[in-house]
Amino acid sequence: MPQLTIVILQYRPDAGALRRTLAALAMQDTRDFAVVLGDDGSPQDYFAESRAYLAAHGITDVQTVKLMPNGGTVKNMQNALRAVTTRWVLTLSPGDFLYDSETLRWWLGRLQADAPRVAFGRQAYFAPGSDPHPVPGETPFDRTPYDPAHYDARTVRRNLLLYDDGISGAGLVYERALLQTAMDTMAGRVRLAEDFSLRMFAVQGIQITRYDRLTVWYEYGGGVSTDARAVSGCWANGAPCLRCCGRNSPATSRCGWPMNTTSMTAGNPGWSGGWSGGSSCRRAPPSKKRSVHGPRPQTAT
Repeated sequence: MPQLTIVILQYRPDAGALRRTLAALAMQDTRDFAVVLGDDGSPQDYFAESRAYLAAHGITDVQTVKLMPNGGTVKNMQNALRAVTTRWVLTLSPGDFLYDSETLRWWLGRLQADAPRVAFGRQAYFAPGSDPHPVPGETPFDRTPYDPAHYDARTVRRNLLLYDDGISGAGLVYERALLQTAMDTMAGRVRLAEDFSLRMFAVQGIQITRYDRLTVWYEYGGGVSTDARAVSGCWANGAPCLRCCGRNSPATSRCGWPMNTTSMTAGNPGWSGGWSGGSSCRRAPPSKKRSVHGPRPQTAT
């Protein structure tokens, strides 16, 4: 039985971006994982096309769940998790890709060895469009307190709650039961920020482990965290987000609301396939593994 489920949350997904995200699963050198596609009331969910594409590449443990009516990413995640039976989940959105062909095998090794409750790796940011290209960026800004060998829970809590030094939701790994409990708490209070759960975990003293390995390509510029219109609409979550952490916590009572990230894509073009782009970045990969965006030759940092 698989130990890890890839949960892909979507709302009005861009067909090409969704196809490329699925292609990153198809190129994995293991099939020891499950997939859950969670749609948030889109007119076109591409479930049939997604199932057919994955089946053609030997990925058959696939569930599709649809939330009706549209309820936001928190309720969409809550709904998707009900279809998950594995101990851990890894979260993606259309437009985000696993970094290379060995990413899931590497994650399975870490889960088996370390059994983290919440974990993330390094991210490679890229700008989408007709000419996809890497851009500078990685979250959080201060990564030192997440080192599993020298974890600093107090600094993690301060950085997340007081400094709003958040972590990208793309490629995050959670214990399913832990994330389900968080979504149940947040549903009805927070609409768009499902990965605000990290703030809750920091307050609860749950370790959030960072691994020094590139694990995901993150589509920069199209989600709640990096799109100006989406960010402005997310401020309404402020007070509810803080209430989820608990107003009586010394950390939360001293800070404004900590905005966080959710990756969503809009639009609804026809189903398309293939990969586009292929370039280098200012950071070198940890090894010479094949990347979904082609080789990334080492350059100056």
